[in-house]
Amino acid sequence: MGITRFGLHGHEGFAVGFVTQDGSPKGSNYVRELSYPMDDKEHYVEMLAAGCDCGWRSPRWRPTSTTRWAPFIVHTASSDDEKVRELWNQHADSYVAATSHVSRHDTGRTSSN
Repeated sequence: MGITRFGLHGHEGFAVGFVTQDGSPKGSNYVRELSYPMDDKEHYVEMLAAGCDCGWRSPRWRPTSTTRWAPFIVHTASSDDEKVRELWNQHADSYVAATSHVSRHDTGRTSSN
């Protein structure tokens, strides 16, 4: 299950895994995002990003420890998981701020957050 906020529809956060793009020159930074059904086998993840159902992606970084992709899920270390949550929360806050004039009831935050 991804990262969600009550009332923030169309936005669910998750870790995104990347691997070197096939045929890339050795030592290059050409990567591709792992996705299903194309990637239906386990992979070791070379780069991570935070992502959202709306299509947003954070800048990429190297995982802090061995990270695996198993179809649908990126298995991350807790420190990387925390970074994903932090970056997605910043994205969600920006979205809420940018759209707050449109719908006051869809803030995604409650007094207990």
